[in-house]
Amino acid sequence: VRRASLPEHFISSLRCVNGMDSGGIDFVDILDTMMMNKTALTLSFLSIALAGAAASAAPSATSGVPLRKCNTVEPPVPASAPTLSFARACEPGESIVISAIGDILPHSTLAKQAYGSKIGFESLWARLTPYFQQVDIAYANLEGPTAAGVAQGGRIKADPGPVLDQDVYTGTDMRFNYHPRMASDLKRSGFDIISMANNHAFDRKRVGLDLTVDVFREIGLPLVGAKKSTERGIPETVITEAKGFRVAWIACSEALNGADSGGQILLCGVDQNAIVAEIQRLTQDRTLDAIFVAPHWGDEYNHIAAKRQKVLARKFLDAGASAIVGSHPHMLQELESYKTQDGRDTVIAYSLGNFVSGQSCKVGQRLNALLFIGLTKRPGERAWVNGASYLPLWMNRGNYNNDILSRSAGVPPKAMEVMSKLFDPSRELRAGQPIKTNLGCH
Repeated sequence: VRRASLPEHFISSLRCVNGMDSGGIDFVDILDTMMMNKTALTLSFLSIALAGAAASAAPSATSGVPLRKCNTVEPPVPASAPTLSFARACEPGESIVISAIGDILPHSTLAKQAYGSKIGFESLWARLTPYFQQVDIAYANLEGPTAAGVAQGGRIKADPGPVLDQDVYTGTDMRFNYHPRMASDLKRSGFDIISMANNHAFDRKRVGLDLTVDVFREIGLPLVGAKKSTERGIPETVITEAKGFRVAWIACSEALNGADSGGQILLCGVDQNAIVAEIQRLTQDRTLDAIFVAPHWGDEYNHIAAKRQKVLARKFLDAGASAIVGSHPHMLQELESYKTQDGRDTVIAYSLGNFVSGQSCKVGQRLNALLFIGLTKRPGERAWVNGASYLPLWMNRGNYNNDILSRSAGVPPKAMEVMSKLFDPSRELRAGQPIKTNLGCH
């Protein structure tokens, strides 16, 4: 059975019984992933999965009201965080700092706050804005289109303006769409490049993605990993420049929630050979200093990266990439340094967690990180990675805002314990501490 042959109400029922904010298995993601890998899917498997999910979401015997269970069981973490090592950390030269965050996914309550705020979506991360404005290049992953006047299902209607009307602008049920002010809020906050290569890219169908690409191009904020349906070839690599450094960006998604008949999104698995070829081509361009790859991949609600992530990350890095900044699992995953086959020190962040999200059942859904990666170069040389550091972040509820963990109230001790098992504690920066990536160098 192929996803395209299934009626939308059946897909919707899968989403409903799964309880998308609960942290359970996402049957729709499984369906899309299996399709992407051209794996046959039997109705018997679906019926078993659906029956199990329906049982967990069955109505209460006493109240008759459907229970929406909140799965608070925390996933396992590694015994200890990988130790980061960069052989050329202290070598002199000109340097820049690149920052990266995880998923921007404002659920309904967060979107409602944003639409009622004078600073819009920036209200969800305003206390961190100074960091994005201070670094040389700031990257983020935006989950969902910014398509004005496009309702669920790709229907065109009168735009209601910046308001959560639950038809054009929504923040739930795997159908996200944000007012175009999201793009301008990101640019004003200091972001320099945004990835749209993720499973929510088609939440307003092809027309929604086309309009989103237009919005970002109109305001001059580069969008990577996506293209318009009328454009040929795969989504283009994007080049960002700062202080004489030229950094290439490639973004891809492991799976999509909808059909991509026009090849508008680069796929990490299906297109991996094309990605490797593009990385190898870019390494021959002596005007480029580094290549960053931003994959949307992995298994949701897991702190430990899957084997396929590790294999693909090393494949991209050995081809010539400098760093991997991943997203999608809605939780932090390991931060590693990796020495490539040609002897370069590189960085892998398998997942940077939920930067902005309404998910809160597990500690891991609110814990995230602001990652800093440093590049250094000398005349006549290509840049090298001089190190990495990070700020632990916590998504605060009530007045929704993401902030440095140590500045947040009511953070459970478990959060710092998890952080210390995923990210090298010696690389942590403190609130107010200057941004530095080659820690220990003078």
